[in-house]
Amino acid sequence: RRAGVVGRLRACEPANPWCEAQIGEYRGFIKRTDIWGVGTSEEVK
Repeated sequence: RRAGVVGRLRACEPANPWCEAQIGEYRGFIKRTDIWGVGTSEEVK
């Protein structure tokens, strides 16, 4: 974990505990509970 990192959520389905994210050229998955501001049942498209 690193404070101040800004990334982009690409997809975050309500029933899935993992969200697809992109930071710079890197793409991968991050746990929903580790993202500040995303609710447990919130969908991000």
